[in-house]
Amino acid sequence: MKAFSESLGVARSQLTVRLKQPTPAKQPHPRRTLNDAALVEQIKQAVGASACVP
Repeated sequence: MKAFSESLGVARSQLTVRLKQPTPAKQPHPRRTLNDAALVEQIKQAVGASACVP
């Protein structure tokens, strides 16, 4: 514990206090809906174009 607190530059007493504190529950992040229609169309065109090449 001593080496760890020295490497962080904090007192051992503060480090033990922080370790004993309960961690707060994380709030879930709302998911963003992505509109990939343009990208899907480009991929389809690229695949279609490469399929025609012998």
